[in-house]
Amino acid sequence: MLRGDVNILATIEAKLSRHPHLHYTADACSISVDPLDDAGFTVWLSVNGDRYTVGFDGWHEAFPSEDQAVDCFELGLFGRCRLAVSYRGDTATKWVLESREREDGPWIPDSETGRLFVPFWRRVRVVHRQNRLMDSGTRASALGSTARRSGAP
Repeated sequence: MLRGDVNILATIEAKLSRHPHLHYTADACSISVDPLDDAGFTVWLSVNGDRYTVGFDGWHEAFPSEDQAVDCFELGLFGRCRLAVSYRGDTATKWVLESREREDGPWIPDSETGRLFVPFWRRVRVVHRQNRLMDSGTRASALGSTARRSGAP
């Protein structure tokens, strides 16, 4: 880990520490924020060289830039997206990241991550999970405006 890699984690950790109601863990290569309740999901960011991977429970995506990774991290943390988690029996098998363009607009699938081997004989049920770690008044100041939203999460 070199250059700005330490900075992205230290910056996020410093800003999260201003919110004592959030429980997070951090090490030299990653940071993870726990959901406040069962309706939410864990948000994590991992640094591996010049690659940044952001994940929401079982969903994950790699990003080439720090700004894109922070944007995605914030997207999941502040409830501006949700996960449609597909279960077969008690096994989570697919995570679809959904977002919307307007607060009252429809949820639109963005990307998905799934398991290769699933108990296909079990009935599918979908559970929607969304974080509400901070209210809309706190969102803008929580992690600052360090990044701008790009086309993809």
